[in-house]
Amino acid sequence: GAGAGAAHGEEGKAEDVGDRPSGAGEESAAERKRAKARRKRDKRAAKEAERERTKEDIRNNAGESAREVELAAITAQLRAHGLAVREVASDGHCLYRAAAHQAQLLGLPGWGEGAFMDMRRLAATTMRQTPHAFAPFLGLDAPAYEEYVARVETTAEWGGQVEVQALSAALQRPVFVYSADAPLLCMGEDQPGQPLRLTYHRSYFSLGEHYNSTEPGQEDPRP
Repeated sequence: GAGAGAAHGEEGKAEDVGDRPSGAGEESAAERKRAKARRKRDKRAAKEAERERTKEDIRNNAGESAREVELAAITAQLRAHGLAVREVASDGHCLYRAAAHQAQLLGLPGWGEGAFMDMRRLAATTMRQTPHAFAPFLGLDAPAYEEYVARVETTAEWGGQVEVQALSAALQRPVFVYSADAPLLCMGEDQPGQPLRLTYHRSYFSLGEHYNSTEPGQEDPRP
């Protein structure tokens, strides 16, 4: 009956305890503590991930609004010249993609957006051949400057004004850069030929700064 079952259960328990190696109880308790600590860490990590997702949502929503305002300002400038923004990929090569597309539009042989690595090599070669024209703006000594130029040549590191100046010198063309919150940037104004026309965005993608190309667009109908 019930009493016999209870006695049998107690006997089984006693045997189990006897069979257990010394210290098993302590190990079990330690394992429970470790499991509890893991659950706490997992819970904290889940909460942190949720907070990051919320912040990212806020950033993205704010970014879209900022993008629209910025893009409208740049579009208005371009329309006055019969131009429109021509998007290029945001992969670290955007400056070189945009410049290669511009070179193609201007009829320079061998260019197109896909030739962005060739454009990188062109910028790097110019920077390597005339370090005095670029190194002072970067504040780098000779070894650090060579490392910088190597990154320009072979990686997806983002390009800025120094690289724009190098491309202008290499292509022997001015480079005009339109942005929403600054006057038109004219690099290499003394260079002959038609300019490359790029746009510079701070809020185009959530990753931050970005260059696009331009292409013929609708003329501004206003007088």
